[in-house]
Amino acid sequence: ACSDDVASVSLGLFTTKDVVVNSQQDPILEGVTCHISHIEANLDFSDPSDMSIACRQTGPITAQQLQKIDRSKSGEVIFKSSKSILFKSLKVR
Repeated sequence: ACSDDVASVSLGLFTTKDVVVNSQQDPILEGVTCHISHIEANLDFSDPSDMSIACRQTGPITAQQLQKIDRSKSGEVIFKSSKSILFKSLKVR
């Protein structure tokens, strides 16, 4: 489990899968926090693709912070996590 995990709920006694909620603060917009929930399969080579993300304002956002945002087509990766040994990854832009 990651140090940014804020919740973990088992899907039942007869399964090795849990729903995990991870908290990530945006490195540029410090007043924005994203919560990412996903199913973690402990005895599997890859996590299922079922996930959800919710970003909320959790503090002040300044005009200077807004000017630093990369608004290009490819954006800027603020969070990246490997999801399997088969090169599957999650990126939040």
